[in-house]
Amino acid sequence: MCRNQRRLAYTLWPMAALFFASAVLAKDVDFTANVIANSCKVTVSNGGRVILGTVTPNYFAAGVTATTDYPGGQTFTLSITNCVQLSTISSVSQMQVEFTPQSGLFPLPSRQIFANDALVSGAQNVGVVIFSAQDGANRFNVLKTDGSSQAVYPVTKSTLENSTWTFYTRMQKIDASLGVTPGPVLSNVLVNVSYN
Repeated sequence: MCRNQRRLAYTLWPMAALFFASAVLAKDVDFTANVIANSCKVTVSNGGRVILGTVTPNYFAAGVTATTDYPGGQTFTLSITNCVQLSTISSVSQMQVEFTPQSGLFPLPSRQIFANDALVSGAQNVGVVIFSAQDGANRFNVLKTDGSSQAVYPVTKSTLENSTWTFYTRMQKIDASLGVTPGPVLSNVLVNVSYN
């Protein structure tokens, strides 16, 4: 829903430039968009707050990457309910959960880590990673190396409605070559759930 709106906003700038350039040449430009109604209610456990607790800089061990399933984090859940539009769809085969930074920016050099948004006296070189924990034996970072979602799950109409999905989050050193400076960590993340 929000993802489509952002894509539209990014698409309109180049299209607007094309439109003005084309107006000089007397060409027509057609704009096409899609508006999607919310079809399910998505609820994050604990009101969307995940408390990771306190660690020392020693927690950030060498060799622990954004894809390492490492202890010291917390689980949280997403619940999918009230899918009023689901009855109008003939079939559903997959659900995608997309986590994006509220700021729209990932900390460099990784696009699999969410930045620390606690800018005033916040911990430096520390971010947050999120893992799919639906299959406890196969936890994986929800983001691919390019920052796009890889949290895609096979579902049916009956398994999607009133379902709960488990995730795991922990703190992560952003740049392995740099040290960690202590301070608060706060990461604001948006979640978008879509199915088809």
